[in-house]
Amino acid sequence: MQNNVVTFRIDKEIINRLKIEANEKDISLNMLVNHILRRYIEWELYEKKVGMISLPKILVKECYDMLSEEEIVMLGEKMGKNMLTDIILFMKGKIDQDTFLSWLDTRLKYSSLEVNHCFDNNMHTIVIKHDLGEKWSLYHKIVFDFIFHKLLQKDVEIEYNKSVIKISFSL
Repeated sequence: MQNNVVTFRIDKEIINRLKIEANEKDISLNMLVNHILRRYIEWELYEKKVGMISLPKILVKECYDMLSEEEIVMLGEKMGKNMLTDIILFMKGKIDQDTFLSWLDTRLKYSSLEVNHCFDNNMHTIVIKHDLGEKWSLYHKIVFDFIFHKLLQKDVEIEYNKSVIKISFSL
């Protein structure tokens, strides 16, 4: 990746806060600023345009817990079929296996969830630790089932519990 040298005028308060943050993360100011700009270009640039908002985790958990399993399944099917495909199409320009995986990796990278994405002999395993309850996991199982089976025509194995969802598939 080629680097360019660019000069910006940045408010003193912002620079001071960035220096503190870089120091706390034990990274250079340059690295922190690059991370912030990359996050903006890869995710935040699109976030509002596709109708996403930030919510406290506890609110999300409570909302999912109030729904019945039948309502969760209906919501997951509707969102997998409509919303998620529209978001990916808007952000990536097309929907196929590569753009979906690229979008998913970006989404998970910039989420507040713990994620482990492993590759082994063309087998992908994505483990998402969320602590948002079993119904949140069920919702995402339904969405991922739809995306993989209907959209990508790929087999997927999904296991979940109240804290973790594990998605396994081959390419």
